[in-house]
Amino acid sequence: MKIAYLSTLAILALAACGEPPVTDAGAPAETAAAAPDAATPPADPLSQSGEGPVPVEFRGSWAINSADCTNDPGQTRIAVSQNAVAFFEGRSHVVSATVPHEGALALEVDHTAEGQTARESHQLALDQASGNLVYQRRGQDFTYTRCG
Repeated sequence: MKIAYLSTLAILALAACGEPPVTDAGAPAETAAAAPDAATPPADPLSQSGEGPVPVEFRGSWAINSADCTNDPGQTRIAVSQNAVAFFEGRSHVVSATVPHEGALALEVDHTAEGQTARESHQLALDQASGNLVYQRRGQDFTYTRCG
């Protein structure tokens, strides 16, 4: 009995020191210690009312999967603040923002993920009928629902 207990304890100790978790893409997942910008976004963004280039109507927590509004971690949740967008494994700092027409926002961002930063163009559009946010980046559209 004592040997089984010690064996289990040794296995658990080794597992705690093992390799970092692997993402679906096969690459090691980032950890908060290795990449502080890759932390799970907060349930509420840092500021809803502070001055910044992102208009208030775009700010807030959004998720592709509504369960991620409360899941920890919320892998499809983003938090849009006055000057940044926090993703599950990355962060986009807003360099500039323009409003091409009502309900739309064009962003130039410095996106940091997996230890690398790249300048990217992101497009956001609010769908007034559904209340959803369509977020376009890297040639793909993602539809988010506002959390809470």
